[in-house]
Amino acid sequence: MATEAEATPATSGERPFALLGDPEPPPTLGDALDLIAGRLREAFAVDVAVVRATPGPDPTRVARGASAADRALGDRVARVLAGLRPETIDAGLDRLSGGSAVLWPDLAAEPAIQRRIAAAVGAGGTAGGTDLHGAAALAMPLRSPSNPRLGAIALVSLAGGRPLGETDRRTLEALAPQIALAVQNAILRDRDVRTGRTLQAVLESTPNGVVVVDLEGRIALANRAYQEFLGVDESMLVGKPIGEVVEEHLKSRFVDTGLIEAGALVFGDDPTARRWDTLETVDGRVLERFSAPIHDAKGTLAGRVGIITDVTRAHRALEEARALAHENALLLEREERRAEEELALARAGAILRGAMTRAEVHEQLVVQADALVASDKTAVFVSRRRGDLVAAATRGFSRAVARRLRYRAGEAQIGRAVLTRRQIVCHDTEADPRGMGSFAEAEGIRSFVHVPIEVGEGVYGVLNVNSLRPDAFGPRDQRVLAELARHASVALQNALLFERERENAEALQDALLAEEPPEVPGLELATLYRAAAGAMVGGDLYNIWRLSDGRVAVLVGDVSGKGVAAAGATAMIRFLAEGLSAREDDPGRLLDDLGRLGGSRLSEGSFVTVFLAVLDPRTGLMQWANAGHPPPILLGTGGPPMLEGEPDPPLGSGLENGYRTRSGALPLGAVLILYTDGILEAPAMDGEQFGEERLLDAALALAGDRPDAIAQGMYAAASRWTGGSLADDVALAVVRRTEP
Repeated sequence: MATEAEATPATSGERPFALLGDPEPPPTLGDALDLIAGRLREAFAVDVAVVRATPGPDPTRVARGASAADRALGDRVARVLAGLRPETIDAGLDRLSGGSAVLWPDLAAEPAIQRRIAAAVGAGGTAGGTDLHGAAALAMPLRSPSNPRLGAIALVSLAGGRPLGETDRRTLEALAPQIALAVQNAILRDRDVRTGRTLQAVLESTPNGVVVVDLEGRIALANRAYQEFLGVDESMLVGKPIGEVVEEHLKSRFVDTGLIEAGALVFGDDPTARRWDTLETVDGRVLERFSAPIHDAKGTLAGRVGIITDVTRAHRALEEARALAHENALLLEREERRAEEELALARAGAILRGAMTRAEVHEQLVVQADALVASDKTAVFVSRRRGDLVAAATRGFSRAVARRLRYRAGEAQIGRAVLTRRQIVCHDTEADPRGMGSFAEAEGIRSFVHVPIEVGEGVYGVLNVNSLRPDAFGPRDQRVLAELARHASVALQNALLFERERENAEALQDALLAEEPPEVPGLELATLYRAAAGAMVGGDLYNIWRLSDGRVAVLVGDVSGKGVAAAGATAMIRFLAEGLSAREDDPGRLLDDLGRLGGSRLSEGSFVTVFLAVLDPRTGLMQWANAGHPPPILLGTGGPPMLEGEPDPPLGSGLENGYRTRSGALPLGAVLILYTDGILEAPAMDGEQFGEERLLDAALALAGDRPDAIAQGMYAAASRWTGGSLADDVALAVVRRTEP
C-alpha cells in the first residue's frame, strides 16, 4: 500500500509553475503531452513522468506523453502505466476523485503493475521488472467538468533516485487543476487544429469562393477558389481590409461596379443581415454572392462570411430555357390566335352560307368584315352589266355618300382590283390619292383594302374595308379579308341558286295553286296555303269550283312528302278531281275514280288524303266523302263541332268496296272549316302538338269573323304555339252559308 516518503520535491514551497507558458504551443496533442510530462519530471526531479489523455467520449482513443532521461526507458514505463486510468479498480484509482493522488513506495510490488509489466515485455516479465524494481511512483486521475475521464498522470522515481513521499502527493494534488486545465487546453487546441485542417480541406475542395472577414472588416480567410476568382494569392488577401481588396482587385473585373462596392460593405447598417445578389464579370461569367454574419458559441458576432458561386453555366441554361419558353409561348399564342381566327372565319362563313338571298349576303358580309377586322367604314360593291360598281351594303358611310358610292368600270384602285382579280391595299391615301377617289377625302379615309369577290368565272364585286388611320391593315387583316371573300363567294353562289329555285318554285306554285275561290251567292268562301318552313312549294292542296248544276265542290288534300315532287302530285290530284266532276258529282264515286286514275300515278309508298264536300247553297244540303283526312270543323249547326264519321283509307291504298258518300245539312250562318294535318300537328318547343282541342278553341273564338279572317287567325294561333313558322305545309278552306 502507499506510504509517505520524507524527501521534498523541487517545487516544495515554490509557486506552481506554468505548464504551457510558451508563446508557441506544440503543434500536436502528443507534443503537448510530452511537454507537460517534461515539465512535471523537472518539477518533481523524478526519472520518468507519464501523461495520458482521453480526447473524447470514446475511452479507446488515447493520447500519451512521456518524459525520461532515457527515452527508451520512458517509453517502456509509459507502456507499463498505460492501464493507469480511473476505471483501473485493482490499482485503486477508481476510488479517487479528480485531483486525488496515490503513492506506491515499490511500484514493482503492485499486482496490477506486475500484470502490466508482463503484458508489456512478454511472458515472465523479468526484463521489465529490473527497470522498476524498488521504484516509487505517484499516480493521479485527471477530470474536468466536461470530461470526467480526462486522463491520468504518473511520476516514477527509480531505485537509487530521489524518493517520493507524502509531500509530493500533496503537491501533485495542489497542481491537479492546473495540470487538468493544461491537458484540456491541449486537447481543445489539438481538436481546433484538426477541425481547422478539416475545414480548410473542405474549403479547398469546394468550387465556391469563400472569404471570412473579421469585425474590423479585414480578411481572415480566403480559400483557393476565392483567390482564383480575384486572380491573386492568399498573401495579398489575408489581413487586408475587404474594401481595399474590392477597390484594387474586384471593381475592374465586374460590369456593375456600384453593386460590387455595395457588397463590399459586409456589415453596413445591419451587421446581422443576410444578402444575396448576382454579379456579371466583364468576361461574361455570372456569379452569385451570398453574405451572412458569423457568431461564436455564445452567440456573439464574430465576423461575416462571403460565398461566391460561379453559376454561369446554370444561368446560361436558364436564359436559354427562358428564351425557349418565351418562343414557345409566342408560338402558342400565335397558334391560339390563328385557331380563334379560323373559328371566327368558320363562324362567319356559316352565317354567310345561311343567308338565303344576295341582299342578305351583302348585309352579313359587311357585319362579318367589321367583326373580324378593325375598321371604320365598310362597303360591298356589286358589279353591274356594264362593269360599273355600285354599293349594295355599307356601314359607317354617311347616307349622302352611301347613295353616291358608284365607280365606272376600271375607275380608281377598286376598278383595278376587278380587272386584276387581286387584293389592293392602300396604306395612306395622302401618299396615293387614287385609292378611293373623291370619297377618301370626303370621308377622312387614310387606308383601305379592296378584296375582289369571284363567283363562277367572273368578278361579282368588291369588299371594301376602310380606316381613318394610315397603315391600319397588316398581313393578318389582308389574309382574313381574303378568306372572308372566299366564304362570301360560296354564299353568293348558294344565294343565286336559291333565288333561281325560288323564282322557278314560285312560278310552279302559282301554276299549281288554285285560283281565288269563285263568287257564289249564298256562300262566303276563303282559302289559305302556306308551304313548310324553308320550302317554296309543298304537298298540300285545296280547290273550290262550281259544278254544272250550280252546286259548289270544296276539296282539301295532303300528298305525302314535300317540295317539287309533292307539288307535282298535288297538281295532278287537283286537276283530275275537277275534271272528273264534269261527269261524276257524287263525292264517293268521284273519289273512286280519282283513286283509280291518280293513285296509279303516285310514286311507290306515296299516298293522298282528301276530303271532298259538295254543297247546295240554295238548300244547304251537303254531301261529302273522306279518304283518310282529318274531320272538318262544323260550327253553328247546334250539333257537335267536329263532323262525325270514321274516314275511309287514303287514295292509293287500294280500297275495294269504294268510298262512302255521307249527307248532312249546312244551316244558314253555319261555318265549315277544312284543314290539313300540318296545322293540327304543329309542335311546340317541347314537342307537344297544337292538337284538335286548341284548333277547335281557335275556330270557336273566330267563328263570328269573315272566312278569310278565320283562316288567317287559325294559322296565326298555330304559329304562336310553335314559336315561329310551321314545319309542315298547311292548307285551309272556310265556307259560311248566308242568305242568297
